[in-house]
Amino acid sequence: SALMFSARLGLQDYSGAFDRTNYRVGPVAQPSGPPVDMIVDQTFDNALSYLTITPGILYFPMDEEQLHIDAGLGLAFPMSKEYTLREVLVSPSNKVFADGSTDHIIRDEEIQEISGLRLALELGVGYDIPLTRNLLLTPEVAYSLPLTKVTGRGDWTASSFAGGIGLRWAMIPEPKQ
Repeated sequence: SALMFSARLGLQDYSGAFDRTNYRVGPVAQPSGPPVDMIVDQTFDNALSYLTITPGILYFPMDEEQLHIDAGLGLAFPMSKEYTLREVLVSPSNKVFADGSTDHIIRDEEIQEISGLRLALELGVGYDIPLTRNLLLTPEVAYSLPLTKVTGRGDWTASSFAGGIGLRWAMIPEPKQ
């Protein structure tokens, strides 16, 4: 078994769209009769990505084997941080929003109070395939466990499970003659 120090630079993308259907906004007045509930469908679409630097340790559990376990601390800095919140009126069918539409954008702006630093525990497993003495092709799977929240508001965190293939440069000494 062996331990090695490692460093990784990467881009992590946590963008996505989230839908909430048949959301009750509240009662609205009718021309006659009692108020009725306004029901809308909402879509939250965010563009959230980070530049990540991960110092870590590679543990090779078996001698002369390329299988390794990775552990590191991910330090991530936000690159993109925008979102759009859209609403579509479902009911009542005889109403419109204040702007005269039944489909409108409520917000289209930067994510509020975004944390300038994301910390995460990065864990993974990989297998090194030597291409040259120092250049390695490494298929791997990894999990990112967040230690901080995305914003100062609420409990929004961003975790990930990923698979990929990377190129690594290893400082392997010349074999002794």
